[in-house]
Amino acid sequence: MIIEKYDWQFDIDIQRTKLIYANRLNNIISRDKQLSELTNFFYELGIDIEKPDTYDSDFSEAIYTCIGKAYSENGYEIDMYGKNQFISIVIYNEGNIVTLEVFGIK
Repeated sequence: MIIEKYDWQFDIDIQRTKLIYANRLNNIISRDKQLSELTNFFYELGIDIEKPDTYDSDFSEAIYTCIGKAYSENGYEIDMYGKNQFISIVIYNEGNIVTLEVFGIK
């Protein structure tokens, strides 16, 4: 499925991405503490924001993955602001995997 957001085009296999997160048991991050814009964006990509691949609370950093590719002509990250919070999402493509490294997550 193609999702166009924030000057990016995400070609994501939503069903396969949802399967990654469905098999994780621990809810590490509280959905309610996050920017609704971030939570909604991740939901569109099939990512469960409460179940990151890794989370470092000391640096407020979490890593998520989805199946597919992401493209942008304008940069390598997405920034979000709100609730006295700044979120930066750095996006990497490796093969058929998109990695989203999120800084500023609570």
